[in-house]
Amino acid sequence: MNNKKKSLQVNPNLDTSTCDELSALIEIRPDLTDDRTSALDPSKLRRARREAEKVHRQIQKSQKFNRWTSKVVKIVLILVPLSFIVYTHYFDKSGLLSDIWVQAKKRILQFYSPLPKFTDLAPEGYTQLSEASAANLKTDGVVIQIALSTESPIFYIATNLPDNTVLDFYLTSKPSQILSDQRFKIKSTLTITKNFSKTQKWVQKDDSPLPAGHYEATITEGDEQPVEISNLLSTLPESLQAPHSTQGKKKIVFSKSFIINFGSTSDVKDFDSKLQSFQKTLKNNGINELKKAQQSAATLTSLFSTTLSANQHYLASKNKYSARDQWIGLHKNWTIEDPIFLEKGHFFTVVFDLILRIQGDIKSFKYFCQGQIQNLVEKSAFQDQMQKKSEIIHQELTDLQVKIDVISRQMADPKYTPALNQIE
Repeated sequence: MNNKKKSLQVNPNLDTSTCDELSALIEIRPDLTDDRTSALDPSKLRRARREAEKVHRQIQKSQKFNRWTSKVVKIVLILVPLSFIVYTHYFDKSGLLSDIWVQAKKRILQFYSPLPKFTDLAPEGYTQLSEASAANLKTDGVVIQIALSTESPIFYIATNLPDNTVLDFYLTSKPSQILSDQRFKIKSTLTITKNFSKTQKWVQKDDSPLPAGHYEATITEGDEQPVEISNLLSTLPESLQAPHSTQGKKKIVFSKSFIINFGSTSDVKDFDSKLQSFQKTLKNNGINELKKAQQSAATLTSLFSTTLSANQHYLASKNKYSARDQWIGLHKNWTIEDPIFLEKGHFFTVVFDLILRIQGDIKSFKYFCQGQIQNLVEKSAFQDQMQKKSEIIHQELTDLQVKIDVISRQMADPKYTPALNQIE
């Protein structure tokens, strides 16, 4: 029985492709090369083994390089953002990198936002809402944004506060900045769901559109909050409670200005010129009202001075009967029932309210003096009471003149437009 191993018969005229195949074979199982290649030409075998070893070394180098490359990439991915954050926080005095990051974040939020798509919002407004909804409550604090619809006076509110947070929304017209002789303040209570909420369409009480002009939208926390929301707000540090200064006991206050103008195309186009014309009318009416206030103050001061002078003459006279007759004569044409005192301030209500109060006090003062003098009351007793009453009126007239002087300086400013009485 022949125990010889069967030899592998190979054509001695092997070409290059055959060597490549052998190299691959040796690479796969280099430990079996002697057994499986006993019949090969020794020189070709050595060459194949060298090629196989060369390929093996290259593969090892490649694997080692890939491992180092992977580590370097991971380190870079960690160090670059960390360095960016540290640099922008401590060394970026110009704010350049911060601006780059803000712009990059806006780009990202244009394509990916926590909010649903709103077709009636401008891109900038939608981006601002997205940024607010994506902010981190623990690190960024309470973030709120407001955006106005491009189609109607509807406001969208976005925040990073949790669902069921109750917010109060106020819309207030800016004094003398709308095409109306009234001022508006409207309130709506909203509940946050999935980081946003929106108001109803704002109209006037008669369902007519809001007057075109400048408005202030303000968000505050609602008075009635779910327990879990109240607990959350109470645990926030003071620095994270509100994006703007708080008012009263409110922890959340945010305000933003808007121009509401949803009239016809011609109204929108001519809004600025119409507002300027309207403001000019207000300014002229305010000047006329100021003149009436000045005239009223002058008349009251004159009437008070007449009575005060007559009282002093009476007290200084030795003949009280003659002095009494002179006092009555001086007040023969004295009247305080001037229609000018019935004016109701359209702009300067506080001033005209003060004028009416002073009118009543001077009238009472005159009748008090007249009664004392006609009854020939003892001069010392009369003088003491007169002094107390006259000091009150004198202070009122001083306060009135101060208010009128303040208004006069305001009206002298070409940019100043008086505000109308507020109607809520």
